[in-house]
Amino acid sequence: MAIASFIHLLYPAYVKKKFAQKRYSVKKKFIKNHQNNPGQIPDAFVAEIYNPADHLLHINFTIRNEDEKYRQMPFQFRMELKPGYNKEIIPFDEIDKRIQTKLSYRISFTPENIPDTIPLYFGLLEFVKFKHSWKNEKKSDKVKCIVWDLDNTLWDGVLVEGDLEKLKLKEGIKEILEGIENRGILNSVVSKNDFNAAMDAIRHFGMEHFFVFPKISWDPKSISVKEIALDLNINPNTLLFVDDSAFERAEVQSALPQIRVLDALEYKTILSMEELNVPVTNESKMRKQFYLEDSRRKEKSTSFKGEYFDFLRLSNINLEILNLSRDFFSRVYELTQRTNQMNFSGARYHEEDIKKIADNPDLDSYVLKCTDNFGDYGIIGFAIVKKSENRLIDLMFSCRIQSKRVEHAFMTFCLNKYLKYDDFLVTYTLTEKNKYSAQVFNDFNFETVSVQGNIQNLIFPKDKEVLNDNIIIVS
Repeated sequence: MAIASFIHLLYPAYVKKKFAQKRYSVKKKFIKNHQNNPGQIPDAFVAEIYNPADHLLHINFTIRNEDEKYRQMPFQFRMELKPGYNKEIIPFDEIDKRIQTKLSYRISFTPENIPDTIPLYFGLLEFVKFKHSWKNEKKSDKVKCIVWDLDNTLWDGVLVEGDLEKLKLKEGIKEILEGIENRGILNSVVSKNDFNAAMDAIRHFGMEHFFVFPKISWDPKSISVKEIALDLNINPNTLLFVDDSAFERAEVQSALPQIRVLDALEYKTILSMEELNVPVTNESKMRKQFYLEDSRRKEKSTSFKGEYFDFLRLSNINLEILNLSRDFFSRVYELTQRTNQMNFSGARYHEEDIKKIADNPDLDSYVLKCTDNFGDYGIIGFAIVKKSENRLIDLMFSCRIQSKRVEHAFMTFCLNKYLKYDDFLVTYTLTEKNKYSAQVFNDFNFETVSVQGNIQNLIFPKDKEVLNDNIIIVS
């Protein structure tokens, strides 16, 4: 991934060291009290590190909240340092998924088994916002959320210019919103308006139930659109932004070129767009409800007085591990088509492929379901173990369960079951999108056997102790 230029941000911290800095100082914790800077969302954290050795080294990068209740859920990433100059660009949204970025936190770099005779040299260590797109990311083939403007988009008229009675809903807009929702695609709002007045108008038209995480403020719309992607834990390239203003569409497109934009004049074409032609299952129709329940989880988590792991335990998260059967084919197909960040094979199975997997006697294939005190997550995962090799060959999870230790609970299940036979092996394809989620293998201290291009082969010896944090109830 390459970038042309970027803007240094004093958000959430300015953490910068010179290349002359030696390795001993990187063992220190970089601690700052951070405040959220409204209107400034970084694109990434950039770390420049020079490795003077002639072989690969590793260093652990950790961001951990200062608040005790969140300290047990840090963002962690094991960096590989090739000989010479290294630059690691960590997307801000990956960090935001795991820690409370609006609260204070500490950043640390910890060298891994590097002898004192090898110094490491540090250059840029800070949050940045790129002047131009920091990666040539393509628009997704499918849309997961449509972000609507309000004035002259959902309704004719301008809210600040008159009373509600002067506003008129666009023809057929409710039917379109309902059609979108029935396909498992979300609707949200970004509008430059007074929040209370706009929400009153939305309620006046009986549309409040359609929208998740509405953003109504006077901030640039690109900031609000980015916040929606963060709230939903989805890639911005899966969003479609609809606005009547050419200026606003251009502003969003300039800041987030991977997002689709649409002139509000064309709103009636939305349901016929190929990007909205997605597989529809009973579960996909419940997707909005899943996100609303997750919003309540976040609210309760924020107000909870204890530590985050205690909150997870009290939430009674139940992971049900089922064998793949015909009843699950459609949902597993949908999951394989939609999952990127927590897809460790990159496979995009068709339904006939899934049937062959279910019929193969050498494969243990699992479907994973979750519930907790707040509701039903639905089917959130799929995994395949090749029995003749005692090897996990596929694993994918919905982003809905990220940072809830569900993937750790499933890994504990696998190790306890398959280590009875032999060492447990894992083969996965490392990508830019899944490399942060793949840290689960580091959490369990899997050992690397070989690396062939992007293919990683790992081993967990059968006599090694298995991590079990007893947070998730497995049934």
